[in-house]
Amino acid sequence: MKKPSCALRFGNKGFVFTLDVAIAVFILVGILAISSFYISRTNEESLSRIQMERTGSDILALVDYNGALESLSTDTLRTSLNVLLPANYHARIEISGGSLEGAIVTETSLLPFQNEFIVTAERSFLKDGQFYKAKIYVWLK
Repeated sequence: MKKPSCALRFGNKGFVFTLDVAIAVFILVGILAISSFYISRTNEESLSRIQMERTGSDILALVDYNGALESLSTDTLRTSLNVLLPANYHARIEISGGSLEGAIVTETSLLPFQNEFIVTAERSFLKDGQFYKAKIYVWLK
């Protein structure tokens, strides 16, 4: 003789199906909430990093346009950096290549050693038939 599980006409099938759908909806809402949190967080971080990268690239382009790169003078480069660099950034410019024995380095502060995000941009230029490469490092104060 069959023993009915509940006094329902079709047994527990409807209850189990409803419970299954409720659990699935709960899991789906949780996954969507977590993924939207991480996506929005990633966008905020990457926008500030893109801004730093563009700032460094623009400064290097302006220093090249003003002729400070071709001068190969640390004093001229330092003056240009101090004028062009926004107040909340530090920067370092290295010029190498051509007839230089070592790199020419100009900086507003020493490079940080730990847990700092540093953006780099490069630009090549020609002076007296020699190719040089300028590299700028930009980080927050």
